[in-house]
Amino acid sequence: MTQEYPKMLYVGDSEQYSCRAVQDSEEEQQYRDMGFMDYVDLPNPEPEVEEVAMGETPHGFVTTEQFDAVAERLANAEAEIQQLKGAAQQVGDVIQPQGADYNALTKEELQTLIVEQGKTFKANDTKAELIAILES
Repeated sequence: MTQEYPKMLYVGDSEQYSCRAVQDSEEEQQYRDMGFMDYVDLPNPEPEVEEVAMGETPHGFVTTEQFDAVAERLANAEAEIQQLKGAAQQVGDVIQPQGADYNALTKEELQTLIVEQGKTFKANDTKAELIAILES
């Protein structure tokens, strides 16, 4: 089998390596003797293992107690969200059930809702415009 030159030879691993271009078989043998090889023969890098003393938390990890506390807070928050979704939302004097039909409210009730949500409207806005403000 005939070799084509120039060719590249590599040393290191498949992620961090140095390479050299060789021009003939004599130069190729020199670099191979120094540990250079074809790219496909490069080893995979060794994974870095963080040394951790007993009882010490490795960087990027949380303790079981911390994880349990966060999981409990998450479960409580999800339960509260479900409870709020099912309940009617009290807004001023107007009780607005979830998915309420704004068309059933008067113009004054719509204006009250807009003010309580911290939004603004014009005095001459129509009921449709007020609804659009609430839904935005």
